[in-house]
Amino acid sequence: MRSEVVFVMHPTDEQEFIKALLSEAGTCLVNGPSWPTSNPPIATDIQAAGNYLMIWNPEETPTLSGNHHQKDGREWWYCNNEFLTIQFLRSGFQHGEPFLFEGRIAVATTSKEGETIHVDTAPTIEGRFKSLKKLIQKQYSNKVLIWQNISLPRSATNPSKAGSNTWVGPHALRWLNEDPNNRWVQQFRNQAPRAYLLDLVQ
Repeated sequence: MRSEVVFVMHPTDEQEFIKALLSEAGTCLVNGPSWPTSNPPIATDIQAAGNYLMIWNPEETPTLSGNHHQKDGREWWYCNNEFLTIQFLRSGFQHGEPFLFEGRIAVATTSKEGETIHVDTAPTIEGRFKSLKKLIQKQYSNKVLIWQNISLPRSATNPSKAGSNTWVGPHALRWLNEDPNNRWVQQFRNQAPRAYLLDLVQ
């Protein structure tokens, strides 16, 4: 299984999402695929964690392991069995920016050729992903964001139609609605296209 769910979360949406996923016995969050030691760092303080997390249940899978790297006096380990986890790229406010970033959860229990990577754990990991996907799609809204570049003229592709593949959390939607002309979403920092609730292209 190779799948993802793209979302927009306000910090309050994220708090509720993390509370729900951690309510499952044994499930935890690992602070990224890059570690300062050989052991996966469990994120106990989400506010201090990075923007790239991994959802993992160590009671159900082998231990996460990492390849050792050294360069320019730096030392780190990079996870080499992420297929035992669900990728969680955080949304919310980042880098001091005034807008919300897109985030996602993603799973890759099969290779690009479709072969299951770890047969014993794949069904459980896929089941967890499906449950989180269901939770998001039940509580969040899609077909509300209009991607556009407001510095360019109107065209066949600017703005886009409100897409169905991005799910907006209830608190994020409320935040956007409070000032729809001046609040938006971006996929990345320093990019021109933005997603608003309104069509603002001149």
